Amino acid sequence: MSFSALGALDFFMFAPFSKGNINHFSFLIGQPEMDNWIKLPGCQNMTSTKCNFSSLKLNIYDEIKLRIRAEKENTSSWCEVDSFTPFRKAQIGPPEVHLEAEDKAIVIYISPPGTEDSVMWALDRSSFTYSLVIWKNSSSVEERIENIYSRHKISKLSPETTYCLKVKAALLTSRKIGVYGPVHCIKTTGKEGVEVTVSQNRTIALHAFLKRKPGNHLYKWKQIPDCKNVTTTQCVFPQNTFQKGIYLLRVQASDGNNTSFWSEEIKFDTEIQASLLPPVFNIRSLSDSLHVSIGAPKWSENKPVIQDYPLIYEILFWENTSKAEVKRL
Repeated sequence: MSFSALGALDFFMFAPFSKGNINHFSFLIGQPEMDNWIKLPGCQNMTSTKCNFSSLKLNIYDEIKLRIRAEKENTSSWCEVDSFTPFRKAQIGPPEVHLEAEDKAIVIYISPPGTEDSVMWALDRSSFTYSLVIWKNSSSVEERIENIYSRHKISKLSPETTYCLKVKAALLTSRKIGVYGPVHCIKTTGKEGVEVTVSQNRTIALHAFLKRKPGNHLYKWKQIPDCKNVTTTQCVFPQNTFQKGIYLLRVQASDGNNTSFWSEEIKFDTEIQASLLPPVFNIRSLSDSLHVSIGAPKWSENKPVIQDYPLIYEILFWENTSKAEVKRL
């Protein structure tokens, strides 16, 4: 006899033996330190070797024990399973998955295993991570993507192509890995007719948000100042628009009547990708040498740029009559 818990709080008992002439079973439940046994609701005088007692309101962190006996004309002796804690024994069920197709991308929305009012994973719903396997419906070549969160976008796919995928959940803190859910298939759409070119007078809108923690951050997309309905193919915004951190940028094109899908999201790290202003320097000529003094970059208001790390300067110099450059660090 064995125990399994799958999904929210779906407990099952399995009796791995041939029923023969015995075709009825009953279950009792109790606690290890107490000798009082109660009947399991819905698990009395049953003909199946599997019993679902998820309707019973149990403390999933308490240790419990179970008994089963076979019944027909007579009854067998009770068979007792080793005591166990439901939460530790529970297996993570498959998550709910919803797909949306774009021309070269699929957006995946994942809901945690169980229902919102379920007991088993009530304290862990925000801690789930997910992994998936995706493949073209016309091919058996699979691609695995690990450690994704409740919203994930797979880009650079082929347009008008059917892709299939399956998802499983995991709780890394509890070292629990779930089972894959059912296969979901969706066909990417055809290419959009909207293009962004200055000559066609298209307009674009640019949005970004700070990704401080993983998960679904749709509500945190924020319009970048001066980057809405612009008719050029580039947009410049002040360096101090957002605080330091990691952002995602995305672009959308529109001609007034038609609107394209959002572009692929591009990660932007202000600490790594921010450009530096040129340094301030002064040069003096001596008899046989040049004396160069270098200062930190300054804003237009003559205020020094605050740096969180030391700067290294590179100097290139050459004779005015020659193109041969000499570099000094």
